[in-house]
Amino acid sequence: MPYIRLIAFMFFAMLSPHVHAQKKATPMPKVSTLLGQYKDTVRLNKEEVINIIGMPLRIVDDKRVVYSIASYHVAYRRKAFVEDEETGKVKPTFSLAAERFVSTPLNEIWINSIRSQIQSGEEILFFDIIVKSPDGKVMFAPNFKIIVI
Repeated sequence: MPYIRLIAFMFFAMLSPHVHAQKKATPMPKVSTLLGQYKDTVRLNKEEVINIIGMPLRIVDDKRVVYSIASYHVAYRRKAFVEDEETGKVKPTFSLAAERFVSTPLNEIWINSIRSQIQSGEEILFFDIIVKSPDGKVMFAPNFKIIVI
């Protein structure tokens, strides 16, 4: 007999409607990704890229509140050359170097490599930037792209 009561209770519990209160979602603040004085997608000459590449990446909102960076990726699309196997001629192409970072600015190896190799037509992309607001909310920040002119 006790089993019948338990089964009946479980049956009615499953049929009862579930009511969930919804929290009002707070809108995510609009943030910007900055490197030096630049944000978003910029076209810079070689000398300016050499000057700013060693600066820290910063994420700020419209009230100038600074967000801490948990991690980000950098992709460096650089000029390279390949030999055509049929003709033996060397022709231009691009290669890609990419890495994940958890601190800013970039490490010395990346800074020195970019400074010594950077050429017109290359690109540097900061992407998948994960940040934490001062109140602990985790979110993605916008990408930052440098096109070298």
